[in-house]
Amino acid sequence: ELVVVDNKSDKVEAANAVTRLIEHDKVNAIIGTYGSSLAMAGGEVAEKAGIPAIGTSCTNPLVTLGKKFYFRACFIDPFQGAGAATYAFRELGFKRAAILTDVANDYSVGLSSFFKRAFAKMGGEIVAELKYQSGDQDFTAQLTELISKKPDIVFLPAYFAEGAIVLKQAKELGAAFRFIGADAMDNPEIVTLGGDAVEGFLHTTFAYDPSMKDMNP
Repeated sequence: ELVVVDNKSDKVEAANAVTRLIEHDKVNAIIGTYGSSLAMAGGEVAEKAGIPAIGTSCTNPLVTLGKKFYFRACFIDPFQGAGAATYAFRELGFKRAAILTDVANDYSVGLSSFFKRAFAKMGGEIVAELKYQSGDQDFTAQLTELISKKPDIVFLPAYFAEGAIVLKQAKELGAAFRFIGADAMDNPEIVTLGGDAVEGFLHTTFAYDPSMKDMNP
């Protein structure tokens, strides 16, 4: 029997959803969730109850740190952040990078730190580190400052909905730098939301088989 619950992409709801699955539905194991912050919130509940759970794309290393019952089916952010930094520095030849971080999101905060560490270690310069919070809609102030710093590329570890807004507003302001993001931007909806502002955007993501119909909408 499969029981499905919705954590509404909310940390409190994530913990409540896992509690409901364990205490009310009496599940033997849990699959999900996708986000690191949500996985950490729900993972604590599963861990205390001794119920095995496996996350699908929760890449922050803290998700499984010290856990006996929480697992993941994906890479972790030290690998992903370093991969983005290496591609930007060595493959694209960019030496000046900036970072725009969602400080309310564990995934974004962690990825930013790993990108920064790897980019600097290779000899790159981080010219700006700017912040926003989940739910923000106006990024004019951050983008204006980024434009003044003249980076070659901006690391944007955002979720796709907010990421699309950033890309659109950057284009409207005439930003000349490139953007590179991570797996949470890997959603076809980013094209719908961002339109032609998405052109040239780069992101890391999981390996997949291009022949799979679901991966080629």
